[in-house]
Amino acid sequence: MSDNPKLIDQSCPVRPCVIARGLDNCAQCELYICDKLEERLVTHEEVKQRVGAEIPDDDYVCFIQPYENKKRLDALRRSTPAT
Repeated sequence: MSDNPKLIDQSCPVRPCVIARGLDNCAQCELYICDKLEERLVTHEEVKQRVGAEIPDDDYVCFIQPYENKKRLDALRRSTPAT
């Protein structure tokens, strides 16, 4: 967490919560997985099903991968105790 955290996605309910709680990420939170995080988590397969088509690699990297965080957060949670 930087000394002066910034919110890039103004519509994101997750990052302000993490900042307010003084956490590095949601995996450290006692409420993991909360409704705020649940609404923002996506998977590549879920998006492919929703659009009914393959997702070009560039689109995946720009628009899906940044929100595909559950596996990473689960791994962090296993390695870092909740606060």
